[in-house]
Amino acid sequence: MPLSKEELEKIRLEVRQNLESEVRDGKFNPLEGTEKKKVVIKDSEAIKDKVKESIVDEEKKRLQLLAQGMVEYTNRDGEIDIVSPEVAYARDSEREIYESALRKETLQKQIPIWVGVFLLVVLVGLYFLPNPEQSEPNLLKVDSNIEGATVYIDGQISDYTTPCLIQNIEVGTHAISVKKDGFFVDAPFKEVTIDTTKLISVYFQLKASTEYGYLDIKTNIDGVNILIEDEYIEQKANEGPVKVEIGSRKVAVERSGYTAFPFFQSVEVQKDQTSNVYFNLSRIEVKKAVRRELRITSNVKDSEIYLNGEPTGKFADYTFTDLEAGVYSVFVKKDGFEEPKPKSITFSTTSDKIVEFNFELSEIYIGGIEVTTEPVQGEIIIDGISRGFGQYRKTLNTIGEVEIAFGKVEGYLTPKPERILFAGENELVKVNGVYDPFIKISVALDQSKTVQENGAKVDVGYFDIQSNNFTVQENSEGVIIRRSDIQKFYHWELGYDKLGSPAIQLSFDLPENYDFSKGFKLYLWAYSSNDNYPLTFVNNSTMAIFINNRYIRKKYEPKYNVSKDTRLGFDELDISSYVKPGENKLVLRTTEETTNYLLVRRIELSNETSQN
Repeated sequence: MPLSKEELEKIRLEVRQNLESEVRDGKFNPLEGTEKKKVVIKDSEAIKDKVKESIVDEEKKRLQLLAQGMVEYTNRDGEIDIVSPEVAYARDSEREIYESALRKETLQKQIPIWVGVFLLVVLVGLYFLPNPEQSEPNLLKVDSNIEGATVYIDGQISDYTTPCLIQNIEVGTHAISVKKDGFFVDAPFKEVTIDTTKLISVYFQLKASTEYGYLDIKTNIDGVNILIEDEYIEQKANEGPVKVEIGSRKVAVERSGYTAFPFFQSVEVQKDQTSNVYFNLSRIEVKKAVRRELRITSNVKDSEIYLNGEPTGKFADYTFTDLEAGVYSVFVKKDGFEEPKPKSITFSTTSDKIVEFNFELSEIYIGGIEVTTEPVQGEIIIDGISRGFGQYRKTLNTIGEVEIAFGKVEGYLTPKPERILFAGENELVKVNGVYDPFIKISVALDQSKTVQENGAKVDVGYFDIQSNNFTVQENSEGVIIRRSDIQKFYHWELGYDKLGSPAIQLSFDLPENYDFSKGFKLYLWAYSSNDNYPLTFVNNSTMAIFINNRYIRKKYEPKYNVSKDTRLGFDELDISSYVKPGENKLVLRTTEETTNYLLVRRIELSNETSQN
């Protein structure tokens, strides 16, 4: 009775598994021919044996073709053909073209005639679109008959394995190669030229590496591990030949407590040949170490340790271990402390010895500092290190300079830092950091034409030069609030007044106990202009500054001109010697020679040393 299709497939599967097992075990090499070989089949029925022998011949022929580089290809009818890689690749391309054309033909049949005009317009538009291949330039397709081969580009390993499509590869010529363990490649590399107009394809043929030789590794002792290409194998030395792939092989042996000679060997393995390898192992002798330890302690931590007069870079308390045999002279040293007498110790080459030396250091006194702050608890900083708030006292034992600085306190001016030089005279230096309250007095005009007064009162009027008296005149003709057309801000404009010199007076009070020798300054946002008084033709922009019946400047010309300067700043004047505790009056006025209008935007007085 003929065999069914299912039985034939079962027999073919069994034969294929047996042959593939023989290929892996080296019992059958498809490249050496297809002579008939009896295959052991469990089923003893004669008809099945005959069918199996026929299938065996077919499968051997299939394996031979595959070993020669052919590939299995599933055609459009679902049948498997044995073809060359080039034919398979060409068939794939033809199939893609055929299927694309078939889809296009089917789609065209489904499109109604009444949309023909619309499609014509679309096709005309598509005609002018860029070439699709140009929209994806720099493409490289790499494939092989065996999947999973690692791709190398110009000798550098990549993240790709076959089959793959590599995008954005650099334009130009490249050397492409692939590698896969257990396989030979038909070419070491293939050159391709990448451009921006088309997809470039490259194909590699891989063949299984089934050629082996043997290594007979022997040593002078048993139980020695074997490493081939730095990998351990299960078999040990002196246990017979080891089957390995042909080629140059790195061989080494290893056993705990032994050293091997040579350390490793490179052996050329020939096909079906046995290479003898020999290593000699020697036991590693372990000598008992002599324990030599020296522990150094001191009442002053971080005192540096010296051995035989040289600094060690170590500080007490510290233990030296594994010292060499010999005589050691030991002492410690720290700035500000008297240097102690050295102590000696001898270590032998054979005996263990553990020794501890303690050094008591005496402090050298050359002086001290006592720092306080008032009226607030300010931070005290000595040589860049914070030492607390309000009060600090320190005994000094080194000659040299000490820098004393103070931290900031909100609402107060920070005392200036001081440097104290100690020369070993046992002196005690007292430093008191006085935090003066921050004083800031100002008057100004804002953008809404409003007078802003901070700690002061501003009046406008005129000044009698003969009597040195200021007279308040609320609707003064000589002092008018205006807006600058050039600079776009409000200001007091000092011009001409027949009653006297147009003037601005600032009245303010200062603390009774303030030390004005520490500095007090006037910051003046006042500007000259090129605008003349009526019936005047000579430019003169001088002003007089008068405080507490004393002139600071009788003829003062502002630094900035509102008609010429685009960036306006302020003038700074030291008025420490003109102000006093209690009530003060500051007057800004024109002079007898003034012929140009003067502009005053802001007046500020402060004990701060600088303005931003």
